[in-house]
Amino acid sequence: MNERLERLEQELTATNRRLGQVQITFALAVVAGLCIGWVRPAVTQGKDTTVKAPFTVVDDDGRPVLEITARKHGGGLTVFNQAGKGVAAMAAVADGGGLFVDNNNVESDGPVASLEATKWGGRLLIYQNNGDPVAGVIVDRGGGKLLLFDRREKLLFEAP
Repeated sequence: MNERLERLEQELTATNRRLGQVQITFALAVVAGLCIGWVRPAVTQGKDTTVKAPFTVVDDDGRPVLEITARKHGGGLTVFNQAGKGVAAMAAVADGGGLFVDNNNVESDGPVASLEATKWGGRLLIYQNNGDPVAGVIVDRGGGKLLLFDRREKLLFEAP
């Protein structure tokens, strides 16, 4: 009988120890759940969320992927390549919107192509890496024009 009583006491002690471990584990799980519920970085809280510009979206390594800015004529958005260079942009410009595209060449000085709204219509320009224009289709006061430039930015052709 003593043996049986002793075994029951050991089992009761072991059960109490496991119960204490379960209680601690449960308490830690509750605390972790509350922390995750309160701290949710980069997660919107609902459809009415407003984010103030400027801000940058980064990848897992902290490199910029997308940047939103407030500019003189409105908003701007820049998309970055893996090297962190802005290669595509969209922005509000004086007469409407503009799209600007660059290549991966770190030596380029500005976009290699742009499409912008003007008060007369639109303007499409193609540039060399140094920023000099190569070709353009523009609408100005007199109507549409086609422009071609040489490597030194000298106008070679204009029609009409």
